[in-house]
Amino acid sequence: MAAFNRDKELRASWHASRVPVFASLMSIIALAAAIAQMASAQRPSHATTTNDTRIRKSVTALTASERKDFVDAVLALKRARSPYNSSLSYYDQFVQWHKDRYLCNPTAHGDDSTMQMVHAAPMFLPWHRELLRRFEDALREVSGKPITVPYWDWTDPVSVNPDNPHSVFRDDFMGGSGSPSEEYAVTTGPFRKGEWTLNVHPEGAFWAPSKTVYLTRHLDNASTLPTKADVDSAFAADEYDVPPFNVTSDRHRSFRNALEGERPANTMACSADGWIGASAGDLGRLGTSNRFTLHNMVHRWVGGAISQGDARPPRRGTMILPTSPNDPVFFLNHANVDRLWSEWQARHPGRTYEPKTGHNGNTADSPMVPFGPITPQAVENIAALRYRYE
Repeated sequence: MAAFNRDKELRASWHASRVPVFASLMSIIALAAAIAQMASAQRPSHATTTNDTRIRKSVTALTASERKDFVDAVLALKRARSPYNSSLSYYDQFVQWHKDRYLCNPTAHGDDSTMQMVHAAPMFLPWHRELLRRFEDALREVSGKPITVPYWDWTDPVSVNPDNPHSVFRDDFMGGSGSPSEEYAVTTGPFRKGEWTLNVHPEGAFWAPSKTVYLTRHLDNASTLPTKADVDSAFAADEYDVPPFNVTSDRHRSFRNALEGERPANTMACSADGWIGASAGDLGRLGTSNRFTLHNMVHRWVGGAISQGDARPPRRGTMILPTSPNDPVFFLNHANVDRLWSEWQARHPGRTYEPKTGHNGNTADSPMVPFGPITPQAVENIAALRYRYE
C-alpha cells in the first residue's frame, strides 16, 4: 500500500512536472524521480486505513445533507490553493491535469513509444480512476469530512427527472441546463454564472472557440443517454483491451473501448498546433452521436451544441472540452465509469490491464503522468484501494 500513501505525494515545484505527452518514458520516469526528491512539504492525509473502506453511493441515494456536504466541499476546493501549483486553485489543478493530456507532438502522434495516451487508449480507465481518487482525497482535505464522490447511473431515469429531489440537475446540486438567452450559460445552482468562474481554458484551433469563463450546458441536445442494454453490451466484451489499443479496437472484444465510447469514425488526431482535436470537417457534426457510446455519450448529452445564431459552427458545451472537469458533473460521470469497470472486473476475474508489454509508456507497469510512480496495475483492485460502490 506504500504506493497509495498520500503523505508521500508530490507537492513542491509541481510546475516542473507538466511533461508534454510526447516525452519518452525514460524522461518521464527521470523527471518524476527528480520532483519527488524536491518535494519539501507533506499533504495532510485523509487516505483510507485498514478499518475505513469508503463507500461511493448513487447520486439518487444521497441524503439532503450529503448532497450539501459534497457541493460545499467542491466549492471549498475551488477557493483553496493547489499544493502543486500556487497559481491554480486546488479544484483547477484537476482541470489542468486533464487538459494537459490533450497536448501532443504532431510528428510523433500515434507512436506509442513516445506518447502516453489517456483517452482513446488503454490508460483511459486507470488514469481517470487515479484522478478521481485524488479528487476525493482533496475534497476530504479541504472539508475535514469523509466525503466520497457519488456516481451518476445514467440508465436511471430518476437521475435526470427535474421533478425528483434526488436528481443530478437540481438547484441544490449540479444546477440545470444552460439558459438559451445567455448562450447556454448555467444560471441555476451553486455553479452558476457569476458564482463559478472557469480559469483553465481550452487551447488549440479546434477547442479555443468554445472558451468561456462560465459553465455552458445544453442538456439532451447532442446525444441521448446510455441505456441498460448499452451497458450490458459493453459487459459482454471478454478482454480489457485488444490491439491496436486505440479507437479502432473491436468494441465487442475491448471493454475499455466499449465503455469509453469511441468508434473508428472518430476523427480525433494531433493537430499542427500541438493539441489533440478533430478534423476541420468534423466541426459541424457535433450533433451526430452515432459514433459514440456510454461515457462519451454522457459528455455530449451534458455539454451539447451551443448555437451562436449565425453561420459559425456551434460551440461545444463545457463537458465536451479538454477542460471538461470545469463542470463538476465530470466527476459524477467518471465515478460511474469507474463503478462499471469494477463490476466488469468482478464478472471477468483474471482479465487484467492490457497491454502488458510492447507499447512503451502505455503498458501495465508504465507510470501514469502526472501521478509519479502510480501505474495502471497498481490501481486495478479497488478493494486494495479501500473503497467500494453501493
